[in-house]
Formats: sequence, structure tokens, C-alpha cells
Amino acid sequence: MAEKAPGGVQSVERVFELLELITDAGGDVTLSELSSSTDLPLPTIHRLLRTLVSLGYIRQLPNRRYALGPRLIRLGEGANKQLGALAQPQLKILVDRLGRPPIWRCWTPTW
Repeated sequence: MAEKAPGGVQSVERVFELLELITDAGGDVTLSELSSSTDLPLPTIHRLLRTLVSLGYIRQLPNRRYALGPRLIRLGEGANKQLGALAQPQLKILVDRLGRPPIWRCWTPTW
């Protein structure tokens, strides 16, 4: 788990830890896999996951695994738009200096 921020809210830190663990595991995990990856007590993990399921940020699959939910897409899209807005002025400077149009590519790791 990342180092705790002073004055932070413990339950929020825990939720993001779980979301990151699920993401790192490829998008879906079992409750026991999460429990072995964190120091959180199993009942705490279950309670946090139930809350995330009820909000749509996590889904419980028929095989009882937990997967990232569709509401996370909206958050990611919002962050992506902000990043694009931040990058656009810098990209314009590069285009002006190089005299070439930008070509956007998405890098995907191959490992």
C-alpha cells in the first residue's frame, strides 16, 4: 500500500488500495486474493467491496470474483479529457516548432 497521507481519510485510502490491487491483478480478483495482497481484515475488505458494488464501481461476477465496474469508465474519461486539455498547449508549441502535425498513438505494453 502507498504511504498514508497525513490527515487523510482511512476508508478512502483503503478503497483506492483495493481498486489498484484489482487493476494490477488484471481487472478481477477473489476476496481471498485481495486479502492475501493487503493487511486489511477480510470483513473490512468485504464491507468496502459491497459498498463499491452498490455504487457501480465494482461488479461481483457469477463466479464470485470482483471486477472493475462501469462507473470507473466515466472517471477515467473525465481524467483523460483534463489531461488532453493540459497537453494541448504544449502540443501546439511542438507543432509550431517542428512544423509537423501531431500523430497520436496509444502505447500498449507487450509484456
